[in-house]
Amino acid sequence: MEFQKAIRKQVKARVAIAGPAGAGKTYTALIAATVLGGRIALIDTERQSARLYADMFEFDVLELDTFAPALYEEAIRVAEAAGYNTVIIDSLSHAWEGEGGALDQKGRLEDQRGYNSWTAWRKITPVHNALVDTMLRCNMHLIATLRSKMEYEQVTENGKTTVQKIGMAPIQRQGMEYEFTLFCDMDVNHSISISKTRSKIMTDAAAHLPGATFWQPFVQWLDSGTAYEPTTPRHTLIDDTPEYTTAKRQNGDRPLEPLELRSKLLGFSNRYAAEQDGDAPTDKVQQQMIAACLDKVCGEQARRYVFTEDVFGWRSTKDMKLCQFHAFNKWLGLEKTGDFEVDDTDAKLCRDEANRLVNSIVTAVGTLPGMEENHG
Repeated sequence: MEFQKAIRKQVKARVAIAGPAGAGKTYTALIAATVLGGRIALIDTERQSARLYADMFEFDVLELDTFAPALYEEAIRVAEAAGYNTVIIDSLSHAWEGEGGALDQKGRLEDQRGYNSWTAWRKITPVHNALVDTMLRCNMHLIATLRSKMEYEQVTENGKTTVQKIGMAPIQRQGMEYEFTLFCDMDVNHSISISKTRSKIMTDAAAHLPGATFWQPFVQWLDSGTAYEPTTPRHTLIDDTPEYTTAKRQNGDRPLEPLELRSKLLGFSNRYAAEQDGDAPTDKVQQQMIAACLDKVCGEQARRYVFTEDVFGWRSTKDMKLCQFHAFNKWLGLEKTGDFEVDDTDAKLCRDEANRLVNSIVTAVGTLPGMEENHG
């Protein structure tokens, strides 16, 4: 351990653009990314809204329909591995309050036996921090948009309490703005102002309809100094066990970690629900088939109950919706076999993934929760 002389080095952009709906966040982010140069990857959580600008900008898009922080991490890693120069996250707010986001995961934990608000945060805070770390350490320029909302506070004067507006606040965990090199606020009139910056040249910068010229001084500042030195990731979801790394090489992103598995199954279910009646019930044959397959991968009925209750909120497959039936089909690979049997490769992966999820709950609670009731 020793101190070294500080040297100005080139850095990658870490930009946040916050604003209400209609402020022009996506459009402005694409302008900034274009000025930064190189290939642009855009992670879209806004229901394909980025495609509206496909005739104006050159970029590739990845659309998420559930918003677990772990999925954001994976998308960032995919973009970096593919050699993109800039990744746009549109929007980062969904990782906080969207379906499968940090608040949603916290709520699900609080509903489990053995958890309260404080113990749930102990589980979720590392998940949030891992996403922040991945964002800060990726070897690309990163631009994140955030939704903002009006914030209020209670003010007491002369014994009278009133509620007063204190301005717009980004929808993300408090303090997120400190993670960025440049934090920008936009309003409904499409004006931008810099509320926080580490670049002196951008202090108090503001513009109406910010174009390329607004971003050029910032890009020049990023490129000043000695050559950029790539960073290495500090956090990873990948185990170092030989079994995991072998499966990782042979099966892409599998086996999935518990948070990823929840998000994957919810994503499959939501996709099928959008294509058909999301509340359509299942029949007895479908219920028995999924119950048998899940018993096989979970090892026993009690663990199957914990698994399905954690993911979809029910234990008995009698409560399974048709979209959830299709989600299990997709995950288990049943349709590939033709006879709706789990083949050996898929069974091993699914068993590993299901056990990781159930074991994480058992570790937190100390036993298989809720087994005092008898369910079919």
